[in-house]
Amino acid sequence: GAGGPPPLRVFGQLNGAYDWNQAFFYYVQLELDDPQRARIARPSLVEKRAWHARARALLDEIANATDGDAGGLFREYFTRGDDHCYVGESWRYFHTRANATGIPFVEWLGALVAADTAAQLPPSVRCAGDQCAIGADLS
Repeated sequence: GAGGPPPLRVFGQLNGAYDWNQAFFYYVQLELDDPQRARIARPSLVEKRAWHARARALLDEIANATDGDAGGLFREYFTRGDDHCYVGESWRYFHTRANATGIPFVEWLGALVAADTAAQLPPSVRCAGDQCAIGADLS
């Protein structure tokens, strides 16, 4: 309402640890200067692992950049596997897929949307170590 605090503006992101599609386009960008290396296949295991490390570093940069004045209003849900575009998955995914913390994505997202203050926001969730590879095609 008028005179009250401004609405909470939160930025969130859902990623698969070894998302094949994001790894693919990461390498497309790296290879733009070399048309001879035109990409037509899914990324290799080495490429998925490299993208995974780069994605984590980029998400850390975003989180650090939004600290301070912005109140740390960036949150992420970094889940296991190599799926892409989870929104297209069945409703069961959102209710059953859980990260290393055991928190299903739908519960985390619900808490993110329901928060009225930065203090009420759920923390970011990340898979760790071998947990990230569960369900991923890393052959």
